[in-house]
Amino acid sequence: MLENLSKCNYYACMIYRQILHSQPAPMGYGGCQGEIYGEKGTGKTILLAKLASDLALRGIPVVWRFRPKRDHLPYILSLLPEDHDVPINFWVYETDEPHFFEQDGLSLKRVEIEYKNYSRPSELVNRKIKKGLNVVLAPSTSNEDYEPSEKFIDEVMTLNPAIEVDELYKVRSGVFWFEFAWSLVHRKNRKFIAFMFDEMSEWCPANQAGALYHLNGILAMWINDFRGTNIHFFFTAHDSRDIDWRVYASRIEFSFYFRGARVRDKHRVKQENVDMLKNLQYWVAHGYYFGFGVVFPPKTNKILFAFADEKGEIPF
Repeated sequence: MLENLSKCNYYACMIYRQILHSQPAPMGYGGCQGEIYGEKGTGKTILLAKLASDLALRGIPVVWRFRPKRDHLPYILSLLPEDHDVPINFWVYETDEPHFFEQDGLSLKRVEIEYKNYSRPSELVNRKIKKGLNVVLAPSTSNEDYEPSEKFIDEVMTLNPAIEVDELYKVRSGVFWFEFAWSLVHRKNRKFIAFMFDEMSEWCPANQAGALYHLNGILAMWINDFRGTNIHFFFTAHDSRDIDWRVYASRIEFSFYFRGARVRDKHRVKQENVDMLKNLQYWVAHGYYFGFGVVFPPKTNKILFAFADEKGEIPF
C-alpha cells in the first residue's frame, strides 16, 4: 500500500473534495459522516479544524462544539484567510455567564469574547444558527435551569420505553447534545449544515450507563438519518474503543486514521500501514477508495478555556 504514495495521495484528495462538494442525494452524496482517530498530538483536531474552516468558507453553517476545559478553536481561526467574510458567533445558554481565558504557550490571560444567548437546541438550529462558524457552549454542568423539551422526551420514550424520564432530568446538561442532534434531524429546512465534535468520548463514552446509555443507541439511529437530511458530522477520538460501539457502527462512512489509531475490523486500511505513520500523516478510507494524506501544523498554539466561575477567576 505504501509503494505508490502519489496515487494514494490522489485518492485522499478526491475523498476530501467529495466531502466539500455538498450536493443533496440522489444528485450528490448528501451529508457526510466521518470519524477521526489517533493518539494525542498526531493531528486529529487539526484535520477537524481544517474541515470546519473549508466548509465555512463555502457558505455552509458550521457548528463547532466548544470544549470548556480545552478548546482548539484558534486552529480554525488561523486557517481562515485574513480577508475572510465568515461570520463567527458564540452561542451560550441563556442563564450561563462564562468567562474565557486564552493560553499561549505558558501564559494564560482572560479575554473578552462577545456571545449571544439561546434557550434550547431547537431554537439554535431553526432560528439562531446561520452561515458561518457557530461556536456552541452546552449548558454548564452546574446549571440547573436547562431542561430537555417535552417533544424530545416524548420521542426518546417512544423509541426506547426503557428510559426513565426522571433520570433525564437528573443528568440535564448531559442530555443537551442528544437534543441538539435530534433538533438537527427535525429542523425546518434541509439546507446543508456541518456539526463538528472534538473528543467524542466526552459525549458517548463506551462505559455510559443509565439513560445516557440508552440515548447513545438512539443517537446512532439519528446519525443514520444525517446523510439524507444533509448534515455533515465529523468527530475525533483517540480510539474507537473509547466510544459506544453503536455510534461508530452507524453510517459513519469516512474514516481517518492517524498514528496510534486502531483500525476497525474488515477495513480497507491495514493496521500495519497506520503503525508506520508519523505525526500529521493519516490514512483515509471511503467505500472502495483509500488514500494517504498530510495536515500542516497549525499557525497558532493558542487554546481557549471557558469557566462558569462568578468571579471570573482561574479556578485552579
